[in-house]
Amino acid sequence: MKVQKFGEERISELKKVLVSSSEEEYYWQIIDFLSEKVNLRQPLNPLQKQILASEVLDGEVNNGGFDQFYRNWQLEYIDDAIEGFKQFGDEAFIRLAQVSKQCTSSDRIGQVMAKGKRQMSKLSYPNLHDYVQK
Repeated sequence: MKVQKFGEERISELKKVLVSSSEEEYYWQIIDFLSEKVNLRQPLNPLQKQILASEVLDGEVNNGGFDQFYRNWQLEYIDDAIEGFKQFGDEAFIRLAQVSKQCTSSDRIGQVMAKGKRQMSKLSYPNLHDYVQK
């Protein structure tokens, strides 16, 4: 697997590709570039975080709704995602995201996750203890 460089050379390569890209290709080239940076643990600036977080939120919501986004990411990216959607001017989605955040507190997420763990423990631990005691 070829490791991408994120110095001037990599940015120069990206600029060349972007010049000849359609609007949709341009967008995905940027998202891919930001995802590569994250995968290589390279820091993102605030605008880059907002763009990537808004893509994550959009993808999760389109795939499984706000429930899926919060199950996968909790509250980790919601503020950056909201700020990212402000960059795009999508007022309707910004409002939906803000309302979803208000409805989903970290306490509520903790309760849901704890309930899931308790249900799993009921399934697995009694069987494990039965085997250990024998």
